[in-house]
Amino acid sequence: MIKIDSEGAERQIFQDCEENLIKVHNMFVYYHIFKLLNQSLNQLLGVISNSGFRYKILNLNDGVQKAPVMNESYYAGMDV
Repeated sequence: MIKIDSEGAERQIFQDCEENLIKVHNMFVYYHIFKLLNQSLNQLLGVISNSGFRYKILNLNDGVQKAPVMNESYYAGMDV
């Protein structure tokens, strides 16, 4: 089991360890991106999918924000 909450470095971590993900059976990933960087969720999900995983996306702030697209709402410089 892997749990990743690396405050914006998730994509890089997964790309760096992609070849070792076959040893993992379950994972839980928090995804963050700083508002001034290009979003990279598609790249992260590509690495996860290519490693044989299926994924489920949950909004852990459900009930706090109902809009599917965030607009000028930031926490610690991150918008997701």
